[in-house]
Amino acid sequence: PTRANITTMPTMQNFSTTAFYGSSDTSLEPWFYDQDTKKDGNLVTPTYWDWLKNHACFYAVYPKPDNSKIKLSPDGYTSTPYVDFEVEPNVKNQKDLMTACSGNVHTTIDQMSATAPRTDLTFRHALAAVRFKVGQNLSWNKTITKVEIVGAKSKGKYTLPTDKDHTGAWDASTLSA
Repeated sequence: PTRANITTMPTMQNFSTTAFYGSSDTSLEPWFYDQDTKKDGNLVTPTYWDWLKNHACFYAVYPKPDNSKIKLSPDGYTSTPYVDFEVEPNVKNQKDLMTACSGNVHTTIDQMSATAPRTDLTFRHALAAVRFKVGQNLSWNKTITKVEIVGAKSKGKYTLPTDKDHTGAWDASTLSA
């Protein structure tokens, strides 16, 4: 394999959540940034909904940005969050970058005395995994000595999705080998 492990729900650990909120879906401002979030979706340190700002959008990144190979856009950044990502040179240390966006989540006046609305985060893989296998038809006297992938990129900027049903996008101008 080209990397150590592909992340699945059973192997997932805490992730990072950033949120924007406002009084309408067109006036969102930063709410909280890079909050440690358990894999069940609960923030480690709860942040409570401000009922006067009844629209929100949540973004998530897994694994949590570490500010070395995985850097989240700066605190206070007011556009769609992004990740500056660099592949670990050692295959065993490579991370499976996944991101999510809730899309617009809102509550109405009737719900103000109830609970906050459900916020779903569906993670999608931002990287491609490549796995090599040797079939049973390899001649007994043949040895594979090298596998080369041409044109693969190891560094770039990934803008998170803006809706729950979409993936984000790599900025082609930032990609490098």
